[in-house]
Amino acid sequence: MTHTYTQKSANKLYRYYICVTAFQRGYSERPTRSVSAPAIEQAVIDQIRGISRKPLIVAAVLQELEEERTANIESL
Repeated sequence: MTHTYTQKSANKLYRYYICVTAFQRGYSERPTRSVSAPAIEQAVIDQIRGISRKPLIVAAVLQELEEERTANIESL
């Protein structure tokens, strides 16, 4: 999906995400054409918050970040 917007009046902007495949190949290809940006962004934030409450997942992510940082430093 990709982010886009439309402007209905001078001061009202509507943000949404649109399916790239539907946009390129036609809307009959995908059942979900577009999704409200605030709605999908809030869903993503809620998922991240849920993950961040799980100590084992947080520890695994931090370990992976440390490994990537070490690999990047070594490749310099």
